[in-house]
Amino acid sequence: PLHNSLASFFPGTLTLAGHLPEAKEATAAIHTIWKRYGAIPEGHNVNHGVAQQSQLRYPLRPEHAESLYMLYRATEDPTYLEMGAEFVRALNTRTRTKCGFAVLEDVNLATNEWLFSDRMESFVLSETLKYLLLLFDDDNPLGDTRDWVFNTEGHPYPLSDEWNLDQWYDPKKHRASAGVPDSGHPLSNSQPEDFKCPHFAQGRAEASLFSSFLLWPYKTGSSQMQGFE
Repeated sequence: PLHNSLASFFPGTLTLAGHLPEAKEATAAIHTIWKRYGAIPEGHNVNHGVAQQSQLRYPLRPEHAESLYMLYRATEDPTYLEMGAEFVRALNTRTRTKCGFAVLEDVNLATNEWLFSDRMESFVLSETLKYLLLLFDDDNPLGDTRDWVFNTEGHPYPLSDEWNLDQWYDPKKHRASAGVPDSGHPLSNSQPEDFKCPHFAQGRAEASLFSSFLLWPYKTGSSQMQGFE
């Protein structure tokens, strides 16, 4: 079997679901891969204990850092701070450049043979470094899991009632102002009630390129949209 680096998010999900023993066990196993390479290859062959051929690169993915952050917030166990510190040291040692961080093309290469790609994906800032910052910054307001939750791309969503759009969003009113029919299409009768786009709620549907794109099938009678009828 292979451990895919993207699957390193799963201990964080287990943590959110309250399955802490399983989350701790999975994180410990994943961190042994990190310590072996100072990174997590895209694929690690669990049976043979080696990075999988054709999956040797480390593109600075955030999933392991995300799980460490989730577990530390749930347990306050300093073990996860230590793991995070090892993550940071390896990131700085193996991938840091003068103007950012670079993709490590082969986790097996020795220090004097490192091969990099001249790229740094946007998720390095929006996720990898963000989760590491929140792991160590106890006073950061985004670190309060009672008030904020992160989506799969590391974007924070507030949990407080003041951000509940149901308090001021009237779907029928704003569908009418945007020229969306109230009947005649299954989507116009039900699903728009679930749309919580702030552009709609603030009455700026016509002025928003994003919301205009959402409304385009209704306005044009798109054959693609009609196919759902």
